[in-house]
Amino acid sequence: MADEQVYQPFVGLRPFRRTDQNRFFGRDREADDVAMMWQSTVLTVLYGNSGVGKTSLLHAGVIPRLDPSRVEIWPTARLSLVAPRTDGGNPYTLALLNAWEPGTTMSDLSELTLSDYLDRREEQRDPYGDPKPRLIAIDQAEEFLTGPADLRKERAEFLSELAAALSRHEGLRLLLSLRKEYLAEIVDHERRLGRGSRKRFHLLPLGRPAALEAVKGPLRDTWWSFEDGAAEDLVDELLEVTVTDRRSQRRTTKVDSIEPVQLQVVCSALWNSLPPGTRVVTREYVRHNVDVDAYLTRFCTEIIGEVAAAHELKPTVLRRWLQQNFITRRGTRDTAYEDDHETVGMPNALVRDLETRHLLSAEHRSNQRCYELPHDRLIEALRATDPADHVAAAWLALEEGDLDDAWANAEAALGVEAPGRHVLAATAREIIGLSASRAGLTEQAHDNHLQAAGLYEVAGRSPKAGVLFARAGAEAMLLADEAAQERDDTRAAAWYARAEEEFDLAVTLAGTAHREHAHALWHKGSQHEALNVLNALLKRTDDLEAHRLRGEILADLCRAEEALADLDRVRLAEDISSLAARALAMTLLHRDAEAEIAALITSGADHGPMLLRLCRIRHLQEDTHSTPLLLARALAARRPPLPPHLRIKAEELSAGLGLGST
Repeated sequence: MADEQVYQPFVGLRPFRRTDQNRFFGRDREADDVAMMWQSTVLTVLYGNSGVGKTSLLHAGVIPRLDPSRVEIWPTARLSLVAPRTDGGNPYTLALLNAWEPGTTMSDLSELTLSDYLDRREEQRDPYGDPKPRLIAIDQAEEFLTGPADLRKERAEFLSELAAALSRHEGLRLLLSLRKEYLAEIVDHERRLGRGSRKRFHLLPLGRPAALEAVKGPLRDTWWSFEDGAAEDLVDELLEVTVTDRRSQRRTTKVDSIEPVQLQVVCSALWNSLPPGTRVVTREYVRHNVDVDAYLTRFCTEIIGEVAAAHELKPTVLRRWLQQNFITRRGTRDTAYEDDHETVGMPNALVRDLETRHLLSAEHRSNQRCYELPHDRLIEALRATDPADHVAAAWLALEEGDLDDAWANAEAALGVEAPGRHVLAATAREIIGLSASRAGLTEQAHDNHLQAAGLYEVAGRSPKAGVLFARAGAEAMLLADEAAQERDDTRAAAWYARAEEEFDLAVTLAGTAHREHAHALWHKGSQHEALNVLNALLKRTDDLEAHRLRGEILADLCRAEEALADLDRVRLAEDISSLAARALAMTLLHRDAEAEIAALITSGADHGPMLLRLCRIRHLQEDTHSTPLLLARALAARRPPLPPHLRIKAEELSAGLGLGST
């Protein structure tokens, strides 16, 4: 049984490795055929579309079928090079030799041809005493067949060496695995490499029976299983695709095959979504919880994010480029052709990264390389973005001055259900408001800015809400002025009233934001910075809560007269923290504060700052009995506890009293 804590039956985007053979299903016939071809033919060319599973078939299907007692299986090589060597030796030859003998220094191999190296290797023999065939493979052979232009001479020399080795060493068998669109690159070399013994194998996507085997097989002999019909439902959903016909009408149709990379993406997502303790994947779970389109959308989002980051690009820019160049206005797949350095405005290196990660597929048409989406299913996956992607695209369009695109993307974000994501909705409304304002649509700008302000307020973004209420107020004033110019006094009065109300809200929210900022500064110990924020606020408005907070901070700093000037303006009975601050300020000024102190003691509150202020009062009064008791209570308080800077003061007081560390 597989270990239930670590077993992952599906590999996701990465190719299967040789160690994954117990999870590789659905390719028995193909693996048997390729294994037979490789052993019996001088040159075998395995080809197929990107993402169809060539590397996986070779490593997890073909190689495990080979009998090491009858054949020599040499390490599979990849020959991806970027520059010629300057210290001698053919770079392709050296890369192949290093794959066969990893860890060997290049200087030990640089003087050898492939035939020289093969001559040095002692032949192995099978149980009957006959020499074993030597099976060598180059995976992703397109990497060297279409390598850098400045390595053209080295490539030609390497292919000649390879042909010579295959001719000289009778038991040598070569397998080249490459993408279908590069098949033309090997045609001119097949005759001399194969010497009349050559075959091709076209690897196709998975049909329904093979796809079912790929889904069910990895769970055999494990703790888990699919309920009857559950795997079938999953595969049938993958075989169902929504397409747009020539009349721009959307319809659902059945296809007859599934790309293995898509199957693995969906199955991995399904596996990771299972609740802990699940043993049987039921049909009900598949029907209600498996969303193939959502899985593929996540796949697209992840790939776009990774490639964009690698090429220092915004994901929203890359997504828009894909949508604009690979999806037609009718919602069908479109094609883009590669030029010398760019493909419709993007560097070719970036586009090839998208191909390598199976978000694009490539082929040659009319001797030119072109790209398209590998499957119709990815059209909706690219379109069905997270609302955050729409918002980011809307900001980008607004920066570029494309008001229609900004407005459309913001509305698309609002059209996606996103419960609780108030900031996203607020931002989308703000963008529509800005677009409307720049287009001269003042009333629509006002309405959207007002909605945005309300959503920001709900989300706790008071500063942003204040800005938007102020903007809406300014727009209401413009509308009032327009109405007044038209001599519609009633409508003008209504707009003037709205403007005044929205400006008042902006001022109120600005005050709230400043107080919250000041309180945060005080909590982290930046008391003087907090005072600066409160002073700036109180210059503009007579905010009683700002007076309260400033009075408490001033009392803690022993600025008693200033503290009382603030605290005398507020209703102290509503807040024991402020009452304690006032009592402390009065004691510092040698005034009678016993009434306030009595009220604090009888409250019995577990309030850290209040108890510390009460402790400081008793310490100033030289009450050696109450001071340590109140100090202990302050340090232990939890509703609220002492902030870090007051805890330090409490510990300093404890040390001064000789009470030791607490």
